[in-house]
Amino acid sequence: MTRLLIIEDDKDFADILKECLEEDEDLEIAAVIGDEESAMEFIRGGGLNGIHCVLADLQLPKTKNETRVNSSAGLRILEEIRHGRNFYGTIIILTSSKAPEDGQRALAAGCDGYLCKHAP
Repeated sequence: MTRLLIIEDDKDFADILKECLEEDEDLEIAAVIGDEESAMEFIRGGGLNGIHCVLADLQLPKTKNETRVNSSAGLRILEEIRHGRNFYGTIIILTSSKAPEDGQRALAAGCDGYLCKHAP
């Protein structure tokens, strides 16, 4: 069984993503987290144990009570997962940005790939 962690602040998008992924009986969604602070707490608390893949939004609010997103939050989470916790599983960055530079920054920070969430 492949276990996934979803870090996504858009609840509707996260729900759709989770629903689609759960159609595959070999996938299990371990958690869905919507802000940087909660994601870091989960990661630093050992939450990556048994996780095979992380799908993480590039832009997230700092806390669950904030609505304003930070464009570097996903990169900080990526750095913590890949380098701070030495996670060797797959990390895919999700972004609504159409700027190739954002995807390239994520690749340089250690993700395995990135996907645009919204098609034109």
